[in-house]
Amino acid sequence: MTLVAEMINQLDVIEDDTDTLQIQLRQQLMSIEDQYSPVDVMFLYKILEWIGGIADQAQRVGSRLEIMLSRYLNKENVTKTRFYNGNPG
Repeated sequence: MTLVAEMINQLDVIEDDTDTLQIQLRQQLMSIEDQYSPVDVMFLYKILEWIGGIADQAQRVGSRLEIMLSRYLNKENVTKTRFYNGNPG
């Protein structure tokens, strides 16, 4: 596995872990939310939502990077193949 593929795979793992942790944290917050003001609780839920959103965006960026690199590498391979076959264009 290439370095980039490993990094993208790691992003997927981290995003999945973040989803799992977000669920657990929401459950924990729900069990203690009566100990805090409603505004504080709403803010904490919002923070959890933002963190989950950041993880989702990181995963999307990784997927797009993988697509871009794939296209670039395929283009490079086509160019090299044409050159080696005596057709530089």
